[in-house]
Formats: sequence, structure tokens, C-alpha cells
Amino acid sequence: MLDKNPKSAIWPSLGVAGHSFAFYSVCALLVLSLVFRGVASADAIALYGTFIAAAYLSPFFGSWLSLRLGLRLTVVLGAVLAMGGVCDLVLASSVARPSLGAGHVWLSWGLCGGLGCLALGVGLIKPNLVTMVTRLFPSGSSLVDPALARYYAFTNGGAIAGPLVAGYCAVHWGYSVGFAVALTGECFLLGAMLLGWRALAAAESWSSLAPFGVGSVGGAVGGVVGADPVDSRAIRSALAVLVPFFLLATVGFWPAYHQNGTGLTLWAQQHTRLDMWGFHIPPAWFASINSMMCVLLSVPLSRWFSGGSGSAASVGGSAPSGDTQDAGKAVIPVGYALMSLSFIVLLIAARLGPIVSPFWLIGSIVLSTLSELAVSIGGLSRVAKVTPRRYVPLAMSCWYATVALGGIIAGQAGRLPLLSSFVLCSALSACAAVVYLATSFLSRSASVRPSTTVPVSMVVAS
Repeated sequence: MLDKNPKSAIWPSLGVAGHSFAFYSVCALLVLSLVFRGVASADAIALYGTFIAAAYLSPFFGSWLSLRLGLRLTVVLGAVLAMGGVCDLVLASSVARPSLGAGHVWLSWGLCGGLGCLALGVGLIKPNLVTMVTRLFPSGSSLVDPALARYYAFTNGGAIAGPLVAGYCAVHWGYSVGFAVALTGECFLLGAMLLGWRALAAAESWSSLAPFGVGSVGGAVGGVVGADPVDSRAIRSALAVLVPFFLLATVGFWPAYHQNGTGLTLWAQQHTRLDMWGFHIPPAWFASINSMMCVLLSVPLSRWFSGGSGSAASVGGSAPSGDTQDAGKAVIPVGYALMSLSFIVLLIAARLGPIVSPFWLIGSIVLSTLSELAVSIGGLSRVAKVTPRRYVPLAMSCWYATVALGGIIAGQAGRLPLLSSFVLCSALSACAAVVYLATSFLSRSASVRPSTTVPVSMVVAS
């Protein structure tokens, strides 16, 4: 039986490691490569924001397509698209030279087409790989959470290794080589899917659909329209909590979070002392600190949110204690405040001189990572608890939409001078903390569904 032989779940985990390696390599190198080729930093950040928005909106299409083609074929198609996109970036980086000017690069079909293919490939890969893991086990199996925890570990392993390896290669041999290294990650994903093709056939069975599997968005919307009176009341209560939370996350958290691949990367290149102890630190390396901190800190925080049990109960299980729920609610404004503080650290560093110690940037990234974990774990846990069980996939899809919208805002914020964008992000996060505390009093009447929790390993895995 599947629940006694979970070995097949290793293939999606290996695949997501390769995909994360490639995706986060591109995220770490994109702005730096554009600036190197003569693109204004404001335009480079705007393009990065557009790419992130497309990458986090495309999972809607990816989940829909999997209903027609199946999970395996959809992921393979996504891997091929992503490989083509990264290949275009390799070619664009090889042809374009700084002397060609910003206009030529900005209008380059190779660059824009490559990012478009990669963003679409991400949408086909991201929701379906994790769904594949959940469907390899019978609903309610105790082995789902360990499998997802392993999936999460492989995800962040790739996210750590990608910027380190690709960033080193880009510094020493050029950005085209860095993107070529990223390409190997998508090739690894394709290889894992083909090698595990037969073993993953069980994931195509609808009877093994796990509670958190990504379903049809259209079906979920249809269910909301035709909801019975009981569901209607639950939906209204959920919306009273979710709408303010989503708006705050869109404006107060994600634009600041996306600075990890934009403003913070430029700060590393332009204002950080990179030559230390006889070694030159590639600027892209700083992008790996976030993933490293996620791996180190996510387990302790997950245990706190699950009441010290080590894992959250699956859907249909018992609800966390009231104290645990209150802790999850209370930590969210703390996360917003930490994000605001992370930029204040850099604003203080800017007053010390044009070039400062890398520990200022490291400290800022550590604070932003703590903010990410607080808002992600506390926020998504809260989303899952207030949302009626049948509509949890739709609510999670809306959460990813806030990531996309935050990327657009981050791209527009990048048109400001670097320090001005930091001031804006800090102010938005601080305001979000204050507004969240105010709105939390208004949402106390919203009912908490005791039957709905999400495996904690799912929170940061995507």
C-alpha cells in the first residue's frame, strides 16, 4: 500500500530541489545582470516585479491545466517551458553587451520571452509538484506531513544552493554562465520526473486526493456561488477576516519581502564591502541567507504554532488550543514590525558611509526572514482556520495572488532612489502592523473552524 511505501514521494522532492535551484538562481542574478548590461536599476527592478507577479499568478493556470493533462504531464511541460526560458536568458546574456544600451536590452525579445516562459513554467510546476506529494498517500495518512517536511527541506536546499553556485559562476565567468548553471536545475527536474514517471502514476488517482491538494479554481468559485445558507454564513465570517489580511499582506509585507531580489541585491553590490579576508563575496550570495534562516528557524516556529506537537493536525483533526491560536494571531503584527525594522537597519548603515560592513545587510536579512516566517506561518494558519474546509484551496490561491500583486508594487517602488524605496517599505510595514492590530479587534466575531488546519511544512514550501 502507498502509505506503507512512501519511496515514490522522493521524486517530486528531488524535482523541486532542481526547480528551486534554477528559479532562485534567476531571481538572484536577474537585476544584477540587467544593471550590468546598461539597464537603469529602476527599470530592472520593475521588470523583476513583473516577472515575480507573473510567476505567482500562473499557478492558477497550472492547477487548471493539471485537471486536463494530469499532474505528471503538466509538470513535464512546465519543466520544458522553464528550460526554454532559462536558455533564452543564457543567450540574451551572451549577446547583449553594456555598450548596446538600455533600450536594446529592455526591448529584447530574448529577455522578455525567456522570463515569460519561465514564469509560465513556474505556474505549471509549483502547485502540481506539491499536490503530487499529497496524492501519493491515502487521505488522512500519517505519512503525509513527513513527506511534505522532506519536500520543504529539498525546496529550501535548492534555494540555498542556487544563488551560491550560480552567483559564484556569474562573478568569475559572466552572467551567461550563471544562467547556464541555473538551467541545470530545470534539467534535473525533468530527469527526476521521467525517472519517476511510473512510480508517480498513483498520484493521478483522484481517489487519493489529499486535503490540501490544489483543485479546480473554477469549481471552487462555483461552489461559493451555490453555497448553502450555512456555508454562506461561514464565508461571510471568513471574508471579514481574510479581506483585510490579504490587503495588508499585499501592501505591507510582500513589496518589502521582494526587496530580497531587488533593493537588497543592489545594496549588496553598491554599498557593501565585499572583499574580506582575501576573498570576494559574490553579491548574489546574500540571497541565500533567507533560505538558510528559513530552514533553521521554521521547525521551532512550526512547533510553537502546533502547540509543541511537531506537526499540525491534518484536516479533520482537532483544533489547536486557544492559546496557540492567540499566539498565531499575535505574532503577525510582530512580523510586520520586524520587516519595518529590517530596513531601518540599512537606513542607519547608510549614514555611516557609502560602503559598510556586510554584517549590516546580514542583520537586515535575518530580521526580514523572521518577519517572513511570522507572517507566513501565523498568517496562513489563520487563513486555514477561518476558511470553510471546502474553500481552503481557493483561499490559498488568493494568498499567492497577493504575492504577485506585492511583486508589482515592489517593481514600482524600485523606481524610487534606493534609500527612498527602503523608507517606503519600512513605512508600509509599520502601518500594516498598526492597522492589523486595529482590525483584529473587529474580527473577533469571526468563527474559527476546528476542522481546518494545514500541515505546517506547507507554509513555506511554496
